[in-house]
Amino acid sequence: MDLEAIELALRASLHQAGATALTALLQFDLPSPNQRQLPCACGHTASYVGLRSKSLLTVVGEARCLRPYYLCEYCHHGQFPVDADLDIEDTELSPGVRRMMAAVAMKLPSIEAENSCSFWPV
Repeated sequence: MDLEAIELALRASLHQAGATALTALLQFDLPSPNQRQLPCACGHTASYVGLRSKSLLTVVGEARCLRPYYLCEYCHHGQFPVDADLDIEDTELSPGVRRMMAAVAMKLPSIEAENSCSFWPV
């Protein structure tokens, strides 16, 4: 019995299950008829166009988000209100992944310093 192989297989399975569950949770419904228009920053109105898919890297793996898309016919600016709500606007990284990356980045200078000390005799 190879415990490490079992651990890694179980971890991969749980990550896949988590990504599948997140994908299911990130499937948004069509907006109701009274929610098919939003104000646009230009002062006009953005209208609902359809549902659009977005790939997202999460702490448990790749997930897909299906959310409403709105477009202003006057200025041609598109909006994904759900992206702002979920803090995934203009990124394909979930807030959890971004937080993990920041934590690793904060450790990098000390890791690099420790590693460089072993290469250079004092």
